[in-house]
Amino acid sequence: MRSRCFKLYLAFLFFLLLPGLSLSAQGEGPGIFSLGLGVDYATGDYGTETTTDAYSLTLTLGAYPTDRLDLQLDIPFLHQSSGFTTISGGVRFGVDRTSGPRSMGGGGMATPVPAAEETESVSGLGDLVFSAGYILVEEGEGWPRVRPNGYVKFPTAEEERGLGTGEFDFAGGLEVVKWAGRWRFRGEGSRVFQGENDELGLRDFWTYGAGVGRQMTAAFRPELSFWGASAPADGAEEQREVRLKGIFYAGDSAAWELYLARGLSDGSPDLAAGISLYHDL
Repeated sequence: MRSRCFKLYLAFLFFLLLPGLSLSAQGEGPGIFSLGLGVDYATGDYGTETTTDAYSLTLTLGAYPTDRLDLQLDIPFLHQSSGFTTISGGVRFGVDRTSGPRSMGGGGMATPVPAAEETESVSGLGDLVFSAGYILVEEGEGWPRVRPNGYVKFPTAEEERGLGTGEFDFAGGLEVVKWAGRWRFRGEGSRVFQGENDELGLRDFWTYGAGVGRQMTAAFRPELSFWGASAPADGAEEQREVRLKGIFYAGDSAAWELYLARGLSDGSPDLAAGISLYHDL
């Protein structure tokens, strides 16, 4: 049943992206809307005693009402090989569900509720994320582009199956970008405010990153970046990883992104990789 749902999801995404593929093939210029499709894989124990293989297929819908404002909706479909991890704020971390959540029994005593089998693989819709960014300061000769950004996460993933936390999350951050000839320098930071979940022990946390890239040709730019996050929950580990990415441009309206990442801390995935395709309409 899960395999059938996954195939139906793939078919839906293909037919949804088909108009964008046609426009790009005809050489149409960029518009105010975009479609994206990304496939990601990560493996690691995330500070637990069990290795989890995680896959995601994400549809991205973008809009650009003005030259400075951008809006985006991410719709992910997730699969993971165990329930020893969950994901929140774009961060996957290890959890302990051996005791299960708790409910109030007779006399007001807290009694354990059996947890789902952690060793079972699970698949399903992830949390929808709506994000926005605004270029507050355009890049100049002596200063970088400054872009505040933020997002709200809607708890559409099933918490009981380890696909999400069941809580609304909010985040606010800042990105700065500066070109120096063919070189591109980027820095970012954000604060993620998570909802309350006593079972998972969620806490607000920071994310941060920096990267440098070089425009090798008009159609190709490689980038090397570092990314990190403080612990997103009680007992979880902080995360740090290094990432190598390649961006390939297909005309003015399409781009491919490929990346390979290596974890640098116990809470990070050992390895991660992904590929994404974006089309402007």
